[in-house]
Amino acid sequence: MKLSKELQEVQEKFSESPFWQTMGFELDHLEEGKSILKMPVSKGLENVLGTLHGGAYAGLLDTAMGITGRSVEKQPLVTIDMTIHYFRAVSEGAVYAEGKVLSRSSSLITLEAKAYDESNNMVAHSVGGFKISRKASQR
Repeated sequence: MKLSKELQEVQEKFSESPFWQTMGFELDHLEEGKSILKMPVSKGLENVLGTLHGGAYAGLLDTAMGITGRSVEKQPLVTIDMTIHYFRAVSEGAVYAEGKVLSRSSSLITLEAKAYDESNNMVAHSVGGFKISRKASQR
């Protein structure tokens, strides 16, 4: 995947995160205003039923929205709210999350992420509000 210098910096910032590495996220696609993340289902992310834990879905969806927002704003973002709807359990393979921008203002950005299994069934959906940091330091 060929990225502009700005998007490459966004990708590097996220992929260096300990959370990103712990969850096993992989970036499949990144362009300004859109991302696709992949998360392999692993034993460490399962719930007591042997399926992907809801918190793992939440982490994937939140991160897909965060990297998508950062691709547009080029500034750090902070999640201020997030709703999730769970549709299907996943117990093997991988889950993909596609993030996109819904609306923007000078201080807030609203994003959406949809998660799919390897058969392209939607397994979860989220909408989140993110505060845009306008601080001089770029974390």
